[in-house]
Amino acid sequence: YRMHPKISKFPLVTFYDGKISDGPNVTSESYEKRFLASKIFGSYSFINVDGGHETTEKHGRSLRNTIEAAAVSRIVQRLFKVKVKSVDGFQRAEEDVIIISTVRSNKAGSVGFLTNMQRTNVALTRAKHCLWIVGNGTTLSNSKSVWQKIVKDARDR
Repeated sequence: YRMHPKISKFPLVTFYDGKISDGPNVTSESYEKRFLASKIFGSYSFINVDGGHETTEKHGRSLRNTIEAAAVSRIVQRLFKVKVKSVDGFQRAEEDVIIISTVRSNKAGSVGFLTNMQRTNVALTRAKHCLWIVGNGTTLSNSKSVWQKIVKDARDR
């Protein structure tokens, strides 16, 4: 009853074995909203940023990817409203548009805590109208995790 069917398609199959279906309110044409004009910003999109590099914070263990952060920043500037939270911070929350930055960009396909299925489920199921995933498609595809399937699903669609 929250997500556009293009957003719910992957989680319904992957996390709920197809046992949950979309409510009639989200399947009507009036539920589809466009927030940015380009086709890349549809209800469900994967935006490949393959030029980034993950680096470690100076005094911490957190990773950052400045190229990917710049891409997300440009998207957010076009939307005008900013609300930034971690995946855990969005538990039991919902927004019209969710932009997920996966940060990871390496040749090994290492994705760290992104392999956590519960966090991935939360991340993918918070958007009402648009879910835009930003990440390095090659890294995620080589991850041998659910993210490999997410990138394939987005490319297939």
